[in-house]
Amino acid sequence: ASASSVRGNNPSKYGPALMLDGDYDSYFCTDDGTTEAELEFTLDGDKTFNRVVLQEYIPLGQRVESFDIQVKSGDGWTSWGSGTMSTIGHKRIILGRSVTTGAVKIRIKSSLAPPVLNSFGLYNDTVSGL
Repeated sequence: ASASSVRGNNPSKYGPALMLDGDYDSYFCTDDGTTEAELEFTLDGDKTFNRVVLQEYIPLGQRVESFDIQVKSGDGWTSWGSGTMSTIGHKRIILGRSVTTGAVKIRIKSSLAPPVLNSFGLYNDTVSGL
């Protein structure tokens, strides 16, 4: 996991890999004044999914106003699912088209304060919601 900005340049305390550790109280965060970020997750090989789960660390407030999820496609990135989304909040499950990729990018396009995210997951569900 990598990010365009990490609070205090301290990935062990605020890096995007903390969104994968299962600990609710550890989280990714950017520096004060930084309200946009890109987080890239390189997967362990190609994975197929049609659901993305994101969570903000709510004890510090709901901050994200809009975001986009992209998937690696060849040498570039393409929008996945519904394209630009609004808030995340406590937990957001985004339903989208089934896709197979080796990397996923979350683009925080705007937030009220530095984004604080504590969970990210990919799921492949057989129940159609689209």
